[in-house]
Amino acid sequence: MYTEEQIEKLHLKSRKLYAKCFDLQEKLVTMSEKMPPEAREHAVYGIARRLVMLRECMKFFFENIPPEINKEANSVVLAQGNANLHAFLINCSGINDNIAWFLAYHHALEQKMDLEKNKHDIGLFNKEFEKYLPENVANKVGRFTDWYAGLTRYRHPIAHRIPPYVIPYVESKDIGKIVYTPCYIHAFDKSYPVPLHAQFVCDLGAVVELVEALSIDIEASYA
Repeated sequence: MYTEEQIEKLHLKSRKLYAKCFDLQEKLVTMSEKMPPEAREHAVYGIARRLVMLRECMKFFFENIPPEINKEANSVVLAQGNANLHAFLINCSGINDNIAWFLAYHHALEQKMDLEKNKHDIGLFNKEFEKYLPENVANKVGRFTDWYAGLTRYRHPIAHRIPPYVIPYVESKDIGKIVYTPCYIHAFDKSYPVPLHAQFVCDLGAVVELVEALSIDIEASYA
């Protein structure tokens, strides 16, 4: 359960992140006009497009299953919530790959190696790819290693095992009542309930910081 102050802060942070996604999309699209075609594809149709999906998934939860909810959401809203949860987690993971592939084409690596044969080496958090990370992105990657590891623990079940879902409520033995604070989980024997809104703000916050760092690093190249 969140306090009133925590709920207010979550709503404020979500609104700021929502607006920031628009700003970053605009920057990427503007810079893309001077990018090589392959880099432009990942900037516009990868990074920018995923920012749209991430911001709208987060907005859905804050508007339809808010952190202050005090009753069980209806089955239709929960089903929509599960779809948005899956989209959010997949795109949180995928946007990191788009950043890495953008950097590969930004550095014209296709002229130095067969990218298809070496595709498993191209990853933002891949040790083999570290040398291609510009300064600001590298700093963020160093800080967010644990965050990314946690993210992949939920990305893999979506694709391969039991997909995560929004828990409608939890019966708390400690306080002797039903708690409706939205959480998600993928399997009770392999994970634990994650506070949805707080984690979404954390995840999108990390994504925004990474894309901000990228835009700073490449701005001079595409001014």
